[in-house]
Amino acid sequence: MIIRDDTDNGVLIEGDKGRIFVSRGKLSGAPVDRLAEEPLPEDAISKVYKNLPIVDNERKAHWANFLHCHRNQVEPISDVHSHMKMLNICHLAGISARLGRKVAWNDKTEQIEGDDVANSMLARPYRSGYEIEMG
Repeated sequence: MIIRDDTDNGVLIEGDKGRIFVSRGKLSGAPVDRLAEEPLPEDAISKVYKNLPIVDNERKAHWANFLHCHRNQVEPISDVHSHMKMLNICHLAGISARLGRKVAWNDKTEQIEGDDVANSMLARPYRSGYEIEMG
């Protein structure tokens, strides 16, 4: 991971099949370029949005989805489980950057394999009176 401040704000992902740059206002790279010749199926966006109503106004979209799902007792587009997985990636990237080495995440145990120092960085001690007891 390379952290820079001399370029656009966002995430650049590089792999053996190309690069993709993602930010709140920009999406570019080989996968995006390929869409001109290989468009997504018509129902692709609907599937990603769990076939829920889509509000075009960015500022209202999350609220509208949240209220719709609350009223209809269905899981929202931005559900806690998918967000937890993405936040794990962010936390692991931060731990890796601080330690200056790779970490091996075990998704089943939710632990970093074979690295006690890295595992100690997965959580902070709770403030007295705010501990969470897992049983």
